[in-house]
Amino acid sequence: DSEPGPTVRELLTELYVRVGDTQQWALIRYISGILKKKVEALDEACTDLLSHQKHLTVGLPPEPREKTISTPIPYEELVRLIDEASEKNLSVSILTQEIMVYLAMYMRTQPTLFAEMFRIRIGLIIQVMATELAHSLRCSAGEATENLMNLSPSDMKSLLYHILSGKEFGVERSVRSVDSSLSAAVSICEVGAAGATKPERAGIVQLKSEIKQQLDKRRQSLTGSKAAGHSELLGQGSFSSMLEDQGSKDSRQGQWQRRRRLDGALNRVPVGFYQKVWKVLQKCHGLSVEGFVLPSSTTREMTPGEIKFAVHVESVLNRVPQPEYRQLLVETILVLTMLVDME
Repeated sequence: DSEPGPTVRELLTELYVRVGDTQQWALIRYISGILKKKVEALDEACTDLLSHQKHLTVGLPPEPREKTISTPIPYEELVRLIDEASEKNLSVSILTQEIMVYLAMYMRTQPTLFAEMFRIRIGLIIQVMATELAHSLRCSAGEATENLMNLSPSDMKSLLYHILSGKEFGVERSVRSVDSSLSAAVSICEVGAAGATKPERAGIVQLKSEIKQQLDKRRQSLTGSKAAGHSELLGQGSFSSMLEDQGSKDSRQGQWQRRRRLDGALNRVPVGFYQKVWKVLQKCHGLSVEGFVLPSSTTREMTPGEIKFAVHVESVLNRVPQPEYRQLLVETILVLTMLVDME
């Protein structure tokens, strides 16, 4: 009798070793997914992130495709949830697990990267990593995704760091020899300060002072006279011209959309944002987002600083699936809070 041939698993394991030697990272990740190789310390990474009072989501919005993790869960259940959220895409599933481990590493070593970030949405972070690669390489979304999957673990960590920190990065193309054939590769590198930095993006502070100046002028012009009915807070064209001035200060096409997409994907909000939303709700009947109302009665049921309130506000904001529009919504609410403060 002839001996039975190798099993599919044995052949895949052999292939895994071979592609590991040639550092074909996309194949390594894909075969890892097929073989269901355990990602070391995945459940510990998840628990670490949760212990810092962060909620996690995996998969892309909207719900129910995007899954929320708010309490520690066993390894097998965590992997099953990630597989489901990744819609059975093995490469995306294994990359999600990898990114979760890297996020926990940065949480331990550089917790300031996660300031004012209540919910870590891993699916959107992966999406924006691919988008930023497409922008840097000037390539299609498909090619960018392929390049992302082919990044080495160190380059993947580096790209993630640049996304979290808001720093610009460069991409170097290279050619390497793989099994007697040439293969294109990309790597992440540092670049000088470019684009809009975080302080520049904090133009909302300047906007606040400009709104205050406009209100002061308006009040002065109304001094001694009682307006019948209601008067406009700002002159007809003053607010739009103010925003035009803001826009003209940065003529780089698409720069602000990029930045809003980044901040929206990271779910980062300004310091004290939830407390400010609470104050706005005290002054109105509610805030409506995508047809869903955050009622003013919420302020009688929850305090401004409690996590339950932050979760409630986040659940409303996250009804907007596009990260750049979510960020624009945060900025709009921030302008409303300024008007409330100046009453």
